[in-house]
Amino acid sequence: MFRHSKGRKNIKKEGLVVFPTETVYGIGGLASSDRAVSAIYKAKGRPAYNPLIVHVDSMEQAESIATLPQKKLKT
Repeated sequence: MFRHSKGRKNIKKEGLVVFPTETVYGIGGLASSDRAVSAIYKAKGRPAYNPLIVHVDSMEQAESIATLPQKKLKT
């Protein structure tokens, strides 16, 4: 996912990374880490009731972290 070893190491340590997107910079971390997710909320000054976006690279990965409504999925 990350080409830079420093970013990859930081993610593995449950830290954060900052990365450019098409419009703004994003803040990312390991979605399965409570520590990283809490740090993202704190860094963004975002209330806990406002959900975060999780990017995945496959349906298998999405299914491993979320319950997906089967009748809504397109194949």
